[in-house]
Amino acid sequence: PALEARDKSEWTAREVANAVLSDKATGRVASGQRVSLAEVDNAKKQVMENGDTHYYYEYISQGSPNLREPEATTFRHSYGVTVERGGYLYTLSS
Repeated sequence: PALEARDKSEWTAREVANAVLSDKATGRVASGQRVSLAEVDNAKKQVMENGDTHYYYEYISQGSPNLREPEATTFRHSYGVTVERGGYLYTLSS
């Protein structure tokens, strides 16, 4: 929603990353409010030769509890790239 109100030429890589991650990595607190479980570490925007803009970012997200660590104190370091085409955001994460 925050991106839709502005022209895509004004989007920053960090804004795109936060928009993608807000849908992907969220949790709920006691009040029922959704909070992000991911933090963008590094982000950059690159315009390709064909005119497409790619948004590259690194992020850290909170891992799920498991048998070895029953508390949610594990974190994952991941990478993502997003491109906008035809009004949709396409994302590849690792």
